[in-house]
Amino acid sequence: MDAMKTGIGGEVAEANLREALGLSRVEMKKLRAKAPAGGCYQSGEKQGGKPKALWPWYWNKEAVAWLSKEIGLQLEEKKEMESSVKEAFVIVTRCAFPNKRIFEAKLDNMAVMMIQCKDSRKLRPKQRVKVKFSNGVGYLVSDRSGRAK
Repeated sequence: MDAMKTGIGGEVAEANLREALGLSRVEMKKLRAKAPAGGCYQSGEKQGGKPKALWPWYWNKEAVAWLSKEIGLQLEEKKEMESSVKEAFVIVTRCAFPNKRIFEAKLDNMAVMMIQCKDSRKLRPKQRVKVKFSNGVGYLVSDRSGRAK
């Protein structure tokens, strides 16, 4: 928690906490509902007239301690695990989507997943490309010619 930005009184912004723990927004929302009373709150100060749904959430020290016990990992251990980014080669299965920033690829274990890229129009089906995986999301690193994307 020392590496995370804290607010007045030691509150931690949920965005920073989520990044440190590697959790998704949906998972944090579920945990927020189970959190101890008064453990997390929304603050609308200096939000410039944003609707309440867009105000950031903050967690106090007690709620952060509860959260670390709830998920079963300490923050430092999770950060060490998070730093490992995996790279693998995949086979493009489909790249003709209306959204040109995604394509479908098949992993070695025959699982099919969507991968993000800058422009999928340069890719072709059955092409072998290098992909980087971070927090379960795949990003195109280079095509088979080795050019960076």
